[in-house]
Amino acid sequence: MFGIKWVKYTWVLDHLPDDSPKMERKLELRIVGKEDRPRIWKTLESTHRMDHGWNTALEQRMADLKKVVDAGIDSKKVTFLSLEDGSHMLGLSAIYFEEESERQLLTGVCIQDEYRCRGAGTWLLYQSLHRLAEEGLKKASVITRKDTVADRFLYGKFKGQSEDVESYEIPKSLA
Repeated sequence: MFGIKWVKYTWVLDHLPDDSPKMERKLELRIVGKEDRPRIWKTLESTHRMDHGWNTALEQRMADLKKVVDAGIDSKKVTFLSLEDGSHMLGLSAIYFEEESERQLLTGVCIQDEYRCRGAGTWLLYQSLHRLAEEGLKKASVITRKDTVADRFLYGKFKGQSEDVESYEIPKSLA
């Protein structure tokens, strides 16, 4: 039977560079919440549908993301970071401030297709990891499907170390 292959990336947060990567254009980083739920969901849905690495696992992934958004939007331990160009949400990362959790980047770094390969993903990943470090976390992890765009091109940055994992779970406090 065909199985989904997952990979976990982990960063040691005190190994992050001091300076943020440079962006080729001026974009705004915002914390978004309940009032932005439709935009959050639209961004998550479109970024996953445009990454063909999710095709055979898309239904499961979207169901899991719905649980994360529904529970995380009301949690003080989750922050939704939105990378924006005017009123357009071009990227999103939900970060979880629980070091004991299996992962802290709950949604992963999600970037709209038209903004990939422009440094937006690298910048949002750095901002997400930096915020976790500012809150005192020593390490952070994300779990993604093997061979997605993020697996191949993004998560190895900032000395992200990968390991294959069998599966993942939604943190119990958010399930």
